[in-house]
Amino acid sequence: MKKILFFSIIGALALNLAGCKEKEIRTVEYFKELPKEELETFINQCKQAKSMKAHQAAECENAVEAFNKNKMAGKYTNPDLFKFK
Repeated sequence: MKKILFFSIIGALALNLAGCKEKEIRTVEYFKELPKEELETFINQCKQAKSMKAHQAAECENAVEAFNKNKMAGKYTNPDLFKFK
């Protein structure tokens, strides 16, 4: 009986610890590789969120930074805009 109780407690602790794994935060470099539309959608979801966890807030900051870096690098310009007839 003591063995059953012991292993039940150990099993419960193991399952509890397995759920505590922290999610890896996506980096600025990750977000820089996304298509513009997908990145804008993610940023809009961040803006609309009423509350978020620390890792979600960090990802939102990384997404905005990636968007700004891509914009400054000229990734989002329209190449046809600079063509003259």
